[in-house]
Amino acid sequence: MTRASARRRRIAARAAWFAPAVIVLVWDLAHRGASYVAMLHADGVALLVTWALSATAWTCAIVASARRRGAARWIARALLALLGALAALQGAAFEYFAVTIDFPLLQSAWRLEGMASLVRPFLGTIARWTSFGALLAVAWSVVVARLAKTTPRAARRAFVGALVALVVASVVTAYLPHVSTDAAPDVLALGAVGRLAIDRPHRFHASSFVAIPDVDFPRTVPPIPPAQPRVRRNVLFVLTESVRASSYCSAYDPHCAYNTFTNDLLRDRLPIERMRSVDSFTLLSFGVIFTGLAVTAPRADWLTAPLLFDYAHAAGISTAYWSAHHADFANSHDWTDHEPMDRLAWASDLDPHAGKLLGADDALVVDRALADLATLREPFFAVVHFSGTHFPYQVDSDAPFLPIGTSLDRRDPAPLRNRYLDAIHRQDELTATLVRAVRAMPLGARTVIVFTSDHGESFYEHDSVLHGSSLWDTELRVPAWIDAPPKLLSSSEIDSLRAVRDQPVTHEDIAPTILDLLGVWRVDAWKEFSARMVGESLLRSPARDRPMDIATCNDLWSCFVSSSGKLVGDYKWVTRPPEPHRCFDTRADPEERRDIGAKACGQP
Repeated sequence: MTRASARRRRIAARAAWFAPAVIVLVWDLAHRGASYVAMLHADGVALLVTWALSATAWTCAIVASARRRGAARWIARALLALLGALAALQGAAFEYFAVTIDFPLLQSAWRLEGMASLVRPFLGTIARWTSFGALLAVAWSVVVARLAKTTPRAARRAFVGALVALVVASVVTAYLPHVSTDAAPDVLALGAVGRLAIDRPHRFHASSFVAIPDVDFPRTVPPIPPAQPRVRRNVLFVLTESVRASSYCSAYDPHCAYNTFTNDLLRDRLPIERMRSVDSFTLLSFGVIFTGLAVTAPRADWLTAPLLFDYAHAAGISTAYWSAHHADFANSHDWTDHEPMDRLAWASDLDPHAGKLLGADDALVVDRALADLATLREPFFAVVHFSGTHFPYQVDSDAPFLPIGTSLDRRDPAPLRNRYLDAIHRQDELTATLVRAVRAMPLGARTVIVFTSDHGESFYEHDSVLHGSSLWDTELRVPAWIDAPPKLLSSSEIDSLRAVRDQPVTHEDIAPTILDLLGVWRVDAWKEFSARMVGESLLRSPARDRPMDIATCNDLWSCFVSSSGKLVGDYKWVTRPPEPHRCFDTRADPEERRDIGAKACGQP
């Protein structure tokens, strides 16, 4: 080899030392570049520190791995494999969910019982991405070693530098302010894993840097004065899971391809076609629907606010709750532990083998509800809570939408979306069975049926899949309808429901509407409690110009991805840090593609 050739190889080797760190930076700029101004503004120091750690770890590990022999060479390659796997894992998270893995996300996943069931379908994808990243990093170290060997002294120094950078990244960075998003992606993941390992044995609920809300939420509801209902009506509330408005016909449609059973059965139902959830996660939706509080209400309000069951009981109305969800999922039982229930059944009561995340078969819920309904004293308020439309979705062998699959491959989401539609089809048949049986009972002539979903579902319309990570309308817009026998609703109530058919309303209006159906809305003795409700009864032509908060988490529940904003009529003002706020006219732009500026949403 000539001297010039050797010199070129050394130069190439030195350039190759820095290539992995540069590649990670270029990838991050390509995917999150639009957010870098906001990240630098929030905490540029943390961002620069983590990138310095990333560059140091990659470069030093590459240099140390190019040593001729010794155990340190192989340890350095193992460290490179770890860095490559973490970088690739962040790539997969952004590719499939448009998020980065940070400590709040891992902490939320750790505290959420049943998470293993949700992660299981992703294991193949995780293994492919991380294996590719690890192998690529190790292969690059072999290439560098072939270009030029590192001297023992330089290799030792580089090895120490790599270890120091990795230790600092693992132990310190996750505790820095703002670092939950404003950081190099590989260091972000490393710090998240490190902090989880440090905090988990002690089960910390707070640190000196970041407040961590507790999933356990023991509630203490003050006594509610008795009240006399103004009307005598039963209310059966059917609450489903993850069904979005675009995959369901709230209004009768002779060409409806989704909920064909209830569509044909309830042709005269009163649709509410612009209903929205104010969040995209079941735990939050349940709280908003059953308390009437704003999603951003203080923690103290969540822990003391009465549920619809409390109000009904105080008015002498029987109560029942039958759920396909598991009571231990994120301690959901805290909602009902001290509620005055005449009939109560969770998934484990229906099926001893029900999983904590996916719960029991919806068919078991329908069977139990029909068995118990005939024994309830009238009037009653009863809830049927489905879960079969939660990923990976309960389907039958004769599913109409084909082909189906559970893969989250964004390049071809059609099989996953078909399986979702099949789950809606199956659940709709069960809903029709429930409604038909109720209408055939003597109590059916005195029963109003209310239907909605807790939130929607995404299939990469905005780089998000499933739910809980965004506030796009794919996850907020939900179906809703009310069905009542002739003369059970007054003409003014029917007129009001028809007037709001195409008006923007939210889950915050559900509790006032149900209380109104039960004849106990705006009870004088309950002013202390109803004053905290932010919605209005849809039976009374409510005004629609008030701003409403929307969020993926709040003071009571942490979340995987923090996002927040406001709804003002058809306008939506939303952000997901570090992204800037954006404003959308959801009626003129239902796919939410055009940011029309802050002023349109009433923001400065």
